[in-house]
Amino acid sequence: MGVPPSRGAPHDPRQRQVHEGRRRSRQSSYRGRRFRIVVAETTTTAYRQHWTGDDGAAAANGDEGVWPVYHGKSFDLWTPDTGDYYDSCKAETMIELLHQRRQNPSPGSPHHGLSDEHLADPQTLACRRPRIAVRDVARSNDTRTLIAALIPPGCILPQHVAYALASEGTTASEEAFTLGVLCSMPCDWQARRRAELHMGNSEILGGLSIPEPGDDPVSLRLTKIAARLAATDERFDSWAGNAGVTVNSVDPDEREELLAELDACAAALYGLDEDDIAVLYDTFGRPGQWDDHRDAVIGHWRRITT
Repeated sequence: MGVPPSRGAPHDPRQRQVHEGRRRSRQSSYRGRRFRIVVAETTTTAYRQHWTGDDGAAAANGDEGVWPVYHGKSFDLWTPDTGDYYDSCKAETMIELLHQRRQNPSPGSPHHGLSDEHLADPQTLACRRPRIAVRDVARSNDTRTLIAALIPPGCILPQHVAYALASEGTTASEEAFTLGVLCSMPCDWQARRRAELHMGNSEILGGLSIPEPGDDPVSLRLTKIAARLAATDERFDSWAGNAGVTVNSVDPDEREELLAELDACAAALYGLDEDDIAVLYDTFGRPGQWDDHRDAVIGHWRRITT
């Protein structure tokens, strides 16, 4: 079978079977639970004058007081920083501009409803802590469609990259759980049926079904795997500690098995059975493309659901 339909209700009865399986799980809308979708932290039109115009050279060089301006190529799944930047900027300037921008937020602002104390403190700016970013440009026939990562603090995002603004009180573990689901192939399977060219908008991201986290062993295991995969270096040290893991803890030899186990946990939380999982991977891309990964996922799924 070729690449399945990219949006709307699936025409293949086997794909409808997966959708029915997802409906059996405990789910909630991604929007408004613990995160708010921010489509553009900055825009090239309004903020380019405050950037250096060096295509990210100063940031890549590690110049003091300089932050990178990201674009889609700046990160990938479980890769928070590729070193490929859109531009560079002065950190102090951007902190001041972004802090001023979120004062007295209008009802339509993602910052509306945050406490006055939170808004008054520039240390609480999203750019000063790790956060979930989502690549905007996406196609339903790419190897993967939903590209998300926990990016490090000290990065500025233009309109090419959306991010999840964590509500006050959101824990690192809750963030890790959400990231793990977003980076799983069961979640990407539904994204491929919604995205045509752009992934990073509030309508698509807000419409994704995300299982509710819990204290059950499967949720906790998915959270731990995601936290370990996300915390790649010392920039995530504080976040990793709050999530109960250490940075750079994933051995390259165990990475593929962890990814398969993560997908198995996500599939279980979505309420998928073994047949659903087989359909999901068989209709994800080219025939046979994911056979080895599918078999590994099913093996983990059997173990965690018995």
